[in-house]
Amino acid sequence: MSGDAFHHGSSPRSTSSFIRVAALAAGLIVAVLVALWWTRIERRPAAGVVVATVERSSGAVHVDGEPIGPGGEVTAGAEISTASVAGGAPPRVALRLTDGQSLRLDAETVVRLASTRHAELAGGAVYVDSPPGGDLERRLDVVTSLGTVVEIGTQFEVRLDEAAGVLDVRVREGAVSVRREGRSVTASVGEGLTVRRDGSVSRHAVPVAGAEWDWVVELAPPLTVRGLTVADVSPRTAPAGRAAGGSARGGASGAAVWGAAGRVAVPAVTGG
Repeated sequence: MSGDAFHHGSSPRSTSSFIRVAALAAGLIVAVLVALWWTRIERRPAAGVVVATVERSSGAVHVDGEPIGPGGEVTAGAEISTASVAGGAPPRVALRLTDGQSLRLDAETVVRLASTRHAELAGGAVYVDSPPGGDLERRLDVVTSLGTVVEIGTQFEVRLDEAAGVLDVRVREGAVSVRREGRSVTASVGEGLTVRRDGSVSRHAVPVAGAEWDWVVELAPPLTVRGLTVADVSPRTAPAGRAAGGSARGGASGAAVWGAAGRVAVPAVTGG
C-alpha cells in the first residue's frame, strides 16, 4: 500500500514539478535566443540606412553602379567601385563614416560597406583613419578572402591582390591584428604584414610618410588646425607639415600652425 500511495500520491506531484521547471527553462532559453537575435539585428543597419558620406573624390567613382561625388550618401550594403576609365583620372574616393572614421579607396578598388563596423574588400586598397582615442567598440574591420584586418589603432592600409592571393597590411599609426582561421598576427606602427593564400605571413618595416602614402594624403579631408601644434597634426598631414622658410625639425613640434590639411603653415623655428 505504501508503494501504491507513493505512486499515486507523490509521483504525479514530482512529474508536475518537473514539467513546470522544464517549461521555465525552455522559456528562459527562448528569451535568451530572442535577445541575441535582436542584438544582431540592431548591429546590422537595414538596407537604405546611410552609413557614410563622400568627402572627396576624383575620377569615376560608382556606388552600386551609379556615379557619385562629394556630398553623396552611401547606404548599408552598398558596393563602392573605383574602376579606371580609359583617358580619365585615377578614380579615388574618401568617405566619412557616420561613426567618424575616414575610409579612403585607392584606384581599382571594390568594397562593400556592410556597416560602419565592416568593410568587405574584394580587391584593391583601402586606408582607415579613425579618431585618436576612439571607442574600439566602433572600430572598422576590413574583411577579405585572406583574413580580417581588425583595427586596434588609428591609421592603416589594406591592399588585396585577389588574383595573386596576397594581402598586404601597412600600419601608419597605432596597431592592427590580422585574423584568419582562428589565428591572429599583430602589427604596430611602422610595420607591414604580407599574408599569402597558403597561410604564410611575413613581417617587414614600412615608412610612415613618403611618396607611397601620397594617394592617402591627397584624399585627406580639409582640417582646420589653427591653434594646434606640428605634433598635433603629424603624421596625419605629413608630409604636408612643411612651409617655405620654415622647419619641422627639433623644437618645431611645439610650434603653432594654421591652415588646412595640405596647406599647413609652420613658423620658422631655429635650433634643434
